[in-house]
Amino acid sequence: MNYSNGETVNQVAKNAKTKVNQASTQAKRAVDEAESHLTDTISSFTENLTERAQRLADQFQDLSKDLRVRAEGYKDKTSETVTRHPFYSIGVAAAVGIALGVLFGGRRK
Repeated sequence: MNYSNGETVNQVAKNAKTKVNQASTQAKRAVDEAESHLTDTISSFTENLTERAQRLADQFQDLSKDLRVRAEGYKDKTSETVTRHPFYSIGVAAAVGIALGVLFGGRRK
């Protein structure tokens, strides 16, 4: 059987198969490129996230050290104040204890 342009059925089928193979190859290439691009993007994102996490960890360590130093300073000042004024310290501790007891003690029947 011949078509209007003189091609036979076998020639049309062969041309169609060739075009399908070309389209399949192009689709595979596009998928490979997309996969490569996605892998690069994920890799870049992971590196960026790792760098940020490391910076945050470093900042947290610095803050922790600073807080420890400040706490030591407050501990020393408190110890010095208690040593100089023991009776005032006892009075303040008692007042704080009573206030906390009133606030959090609740009512009993």
